[in-house]
Amino acid sequence: MKRFAAGTLCAVLALGGSATAASAATPYATGSVGLAMLQDSDIEFGGERSYNTGYALAGAVGLKSGQYRLEGELGYQENGIEHSGDEVSILSFLANGYVDFELERSSFTPYLTAGLGLASVDDSTGPGSVDDTVFAWQLGAGVGYRIADNMLVDARYRYLGTSDADLYGGEYTIDTHNLMVGLRIEF
Repeated sequence: MKRFAAGTLCAVLALGGSATAASAATPYATGSVGLAMLQDSDIEFGGERSYNTGYALAGAVGLKSGQYRLEGELGYQENGIEHSGDEVSILSFLANGYVDFELERSSFTPYLTAGLGLASVDDSTGPGSVDDTVFAWQLGAGVGYRIADNMLVDARYRYLGTSDADLYGGEYTIDTHNLMVGLRIEF
């Protein structure tokens, strides 16, 4: 996972590496918090598991060039398992692309996003914990509201999916809906 995170950061930096891209691209950083609604997991060896609404955190660095953005994102979410004191957490490393739709004479900028990467799913059921690193992807939409020349308040929805995680000898489906709000600062 550390190699993937380093690779994602290198890809973002490489985008700005050429003289043309560097002069046209604006670096930015963003952070957000929100609600994480993990869908019920189908379990390979029978049954289903339900989760409580949890929280999600995300931070990213990226480059904006015209209406396009490319970023590397580190995300974390935690959800309690219904009817127990146990929890499931997801640590994700994603490379995301965005298309911004600039509106004339408006402080609002709607956007669409998609991302690919890895997620470490950690299940703390019982006395220990089990984790599995799996392929992850996301789709989402949101809107930025410009509050200063270089600062936007950002609200978004994202659907985060993963390949099935192998936990306790069986495969679990992991899919989540997140509602996030955050701050984006352009440099």
